[in-house]
Amino acid sequence: MFRWSTWIVLALLGAHHAPLTGVEAELRAPLTTVVAVTAPVFEGDKEIRATVTVPADAPADLGVAAFVTDRHGRWYQRLRPGTLAPGTHELRFAMAGLEPLQAQDHHGGWNSAESAKTVRAGLLFWSASASRARLIVEGLQAKADAPPARTEPPRLLDVTLG
Repeated sequence: MFRWSTWIVLALLGAHHAPLTGVEAELRAPLTTVVAVTAPVFEGDKEIRATVTVPADAPADLGVAAFVTDRHGRWYQRLRPGTLAPGTHELRFAMAGLEPLQAQDHHGGWNSAESAKTVRAGLLFWSASASRARLIVEGLQAKADAPPARTEPPRLLDVTLG
């Protein structure tokens, strides 16, 4: 005998024969709009990737950033310079590199230990203008960086005997 909850789950699963490839995100401007990666986010340095389609009615000052958080909610982000004009944009945010991520509402520093603790990632959009424009965000993922390829075996280069 099926319970109602089982029937509802089966009905919802049957409604989507093709995998969903994108999300329609309605801006909540002038507040920040967050679109999170729905797949698990694994430890290590990451690259946040997505294809974002901005409609013609989007605000002219639409900004975007990528973020990661740990299980305690500590938030780090990297801003994309400039604004997103109407059209389709391939976005890639390296969350590792020479320039550290910006810590939000805490004093933690971004490093490999913090990177290993991240459990959530995504994009955030903002504008100073009121807007309910609908963005299409496709292929949003937090892809782990591949370790650098070694061309030769590791070797000891400097030893100081004290």
